[in-house]
Amino acid sequence: MSYYTESLKTISEKVTLVTMESVERAKLFTTNGTVYERTTDYFVVGVKDAGTTLTENTLPLSNNQWNYSPTTKLLTIKVTGDPKTHDISLTYRHFFSTAPINAPYDLSTGETVEWEPYLSSIGSVGQQLDEENTGIVLESQSSITLINTDGYFDGKFDKLIWENQDVAFYSWFPTTSITDKIKLFEGVIESKSFDDKSVSFKVKDFVYKLKNFVNLGQFSSSDGDILPSLIGTPKRRIYGKADYVKCVCLDATLGGFDLTGTCSGSLGGTTITGSGTSFTSEVSPGDELFFTQNETVYRIGVEAVNNDTSITTSSALVISLVFESLKNKPTTPYRMLGREWHVAGHKLRESAVTISQVKSSNTFTVSSVAEYEADDEIFVNGTKTSIRRISGNDIVTKTNIVPIPAISNTISKAPIRDVFIGSTKLLYSRDYTYTNSTYSKVSLTPLAEFYATEQREFNFNLTFTGGSRSVTTSATVDLKSFLKPRDWIRSTNTAKAQWYEILEVKEQEILLRATFGYGTETGGGYYKNVEVVDENSLVTVNSFGMDYSSTWMRTASDAVRHLILNDAEFATVNETSFVKAKADCDYTLSMVIPDKVGGKTPLVRDIITKINESIFGSLYGDSAQNISYSVFNSVKPESLTSIGDDDIIDFSVSTTQKIVNSVKINYRPYVDIYSKGDAVKTLTHTSTFVDNLVGIKNTIEKTVYLYDDSDAEIYAQRLAFFKSLSSSVIRLRGKLNFAQLVVNDKLYLSLDRLFKRYAGTESKRIGVVSGIKKDGFGCEITVSDLGNIYNRVMSIAPNTTLDYLNSSSDDIMRWGYIVDDDTETPNVSSETGLGSNLIG
Repeated sequence: MSYYTESLKTISEKVTLVTMESVERAKLFTTNGTVYERTTDYFVVGVKDAGTTLTENTLPLSNNQWNYSPTTKLLTIKVTGDPKTHDISLTYRHFFSTAPINAPYDLSTGETVEWEPYLSSIGSVGQQLDEENTGIVLESQSSITLINTDGYFDGKFDKLIWENQDVAFYSWFPTTSITDKIKLFEGVIESKSFDDKSVSFKVKDFVYKLKNFVNLGQFSSSDGDILPSLIGTPKRRIYGKADYVKCVCLDATLGGFDLTGTCSGSLGGTTITGSGTSFTSEVSPGDELFFTQNETVYRIGVEAVNNDTSITTSSALVISLVFESLKNKPTTPYRMLGREWHVAGHKLRESAVTISQVKSSNTFTVSSVAEYEADDEIFVNGTKTSIRRISGNDIVTKTNIVPIPAISNTISKAPIRDVFIGSTKLLYSRDYTYTNSTYSKVSLTPLAEFYATEQREFNFNLTFTGGSRSVTTSATVDLKSFLKPRDWIRSTNTAKAQWYEILEVKEQEILLRATFGYGTETGGGYYKNVEVVDENSLVTVNSFGMDYSSTWMRTASDAVRHLILNDAEFATVNETSFVKAKADCDYTLSMVIPDKVGGKTPLVRDIITKINESIFGSLYGDSAQNISYSVFNSVKPESLTSIGDDDIIDFSVSTTQKIVNSVKINYRPYVDIYSKGDAVKTLTHTSTFVDNLVGIKNTIEKTVYLYDDSDAEIYAQRLAFFKSLSSSVIRLRGKLNFAQLVVNDKLYLSLDRLFKRYAGTESKRIGVVSGIKKDGFGCEITVSDLGNIYNRVMSIAPNTTLDYLNSSSDDIMRWGYIVDDDTETPNVSSETGLGSNLIG
């Protein structure tokens, strides 16, 4: 007999089993050679030392190991020194049931234990998704009631620690093998209550762990000189691929920076003399120098920078300086700061493949092209180029590579695709480099802003004086209307083409930071108005997302799995479900967490919800209560569980009308480099079906975290299709025959009194389980037909399927048949199939 066949019987013996765990501290052990022993009253399933889990093993033990014998109830541990000097805690498992039985402790092949008949009842448990079968199953709470008329729990209820310990419910028919039981629930104990007749425990399922915060790490002073407002805020995480991601400055000027060398000056004087100083590069007129002496801060204004070792102050010194170290609070940003910019608190994906064949100087066969596209910028054995096209496993570059690479050389793709200062795009190597290890950052070169700034030409002449820092003009102009400190100028004479950085600008004179290295000449000049980067500048990058365990966290399946294991800290997941979900939906995400620099750390649940809503994904517990993932689609499997009238006690149907004729999708969030505000790409899709047949004028707007335009467009079309008709939700009440079902299971409903729907030839239909409630005696499920999509969307039929005119009603409902262009039906003599099988 199987669980399912037993569940169909009108009368059958049912047993509910519960395992509950508790924790107790332990200090006293008996020494036995090199190990320590004690007899326990309860079944031991775990041992910790100050929160660190010890390893279970067979005897003899090594250090930090333990062993428990259910037969003798003897616990043996091995730690360094006497356990009473440690903080040892023991985890016990308790076994309860609605009937006295002896069965393996793990309900499989483990040691047999007595399951004590103290279980009175369990509360209903279940899972529920939203009407589109997306998101995360709602947190399920239940309860356990245990008999206490004989005082069984009097010495256990509060002496043992039950809160936050594991609990599981099982359903079993004694006429079947114990391995044929099914798990109804898995979670943790939340709270407990006690009276002289019973004790009760409230429990909650796995969803509670999703209330953990995403483990992003926080900025601190150890990361560099960061704006105080950003200290303690989360570092960012990128999934998939993102454009114009705002970065955080790691070497901000803040209150000032240390000048090189030491400074001296006389009380009442207006000159500061430097030793080992670099005033012309580090200081500009109008800057404020300062130092602290005897807890008093002294501030000194800069009138003029005479040379590298002399400054004229704007007022008399109020204290003598003797080889004093000064700081500078510049009015004009110092271009040697603002160089380091944090991108993300993790390694970014840096794809690399090996060349297996060299076909020419620009065509290379590689091991995989899965992460490469046309126009990608790549490095071929260190030489930068870009991809012209991809053909099979051949990468064709836009330029010839010299020297020609050899087999086993690599083709790689930089994790940072582009870097921008404001709206200006920088060039790799000339303007920036990057670091990509445990975190990612961009390093600007000292002249990044200079190179990225377009040159202009004066419409008047300048006189460059050889061996001098002075540049003058006789033209009737105010040079301050053209230039400012840290701009650059040069002569138009190509023989004297060196650029010079400006120290000070007067009405008709410019002072350079270095002497003019050529002979005196009068003529034209070029200039660059450079905006020097500081901590308040907008620096953005286009980048690839997280690399985790040598895998690009690109798709929804990748990201959700990472969040579940890394942030919610689940031990395992149903790996098969995540692999299938990735195959069902291979869309590239575009998600940065948090969405703003300096934002709050979000909950794991909230991020997974955003991802799921972007791809019609759902996170749930499967029939074994393992964490599983799926992406909703219209594929109809060849094998479907069929539900008929004999399988149910009763049913009811409710219909919800949320029809829209227009869908607006916001996607690929980014920072607008022109307005400096948050922005998204948008697209709109209109349903001609709703416009022509229904007439409802209603728009739904969604934000989805997708990168590619085509994926966003497909999402919009799918959402519009789901919202083009009312959805029916069928509630089915049955026996325990539904207990093995889980949300996202697809069912074939063949009920005599179920009404026909648009595009359906009969009342039969396919639906998706959106919710389930079960206890030890019966089950209730809700099934959604999502606007009857399974009758409306075609599926390719198996080869064994007959043609339309000879097919059964079941085949017509399950599979697709090519329709006539004019009648839009698979049978031109009948309108019965109008609106179904949307292909033709």
